Amino acid sequence: MAAKRTRAEIEAELAALDAEEAEEPDYEYEIGRGENYARIPSRSKAGKKLHGYFLESFGIDLNDEPVQDAEPEDEPEPKRKPAGRAQQGGNVRAFRGRGVG
Repeated sequence: MAAKRTRAEIEAELAALDAEEAEEPDYEYEIGRGENYARIPSRSKAGKKLHGYFLESFGIDLNDEPVQDAEPEDEPEPKRKPAGRAQQGGNVRAFRGRGVG
């Protein structure tokens, strides 16, 4: 007969499983077309199947975070001259409304 496990052993095993799940990212996959779509939690059975399908079929690991653009390190913005009469060719005159009468 198999030896019975104690309550402490079972609780320790459950705590270890909870710790493993806490390391997994928790997000949703949204798939569909038009008005028909579904949101599937990544930790659900369907979410894990979807992850496996993309990994096997396309080589895409959905757990990988997309590469973010690196932010420039405090580069000053180039100074621009304000758009004005000098940049518009020099033949600019103030608008004078038509005289009615």
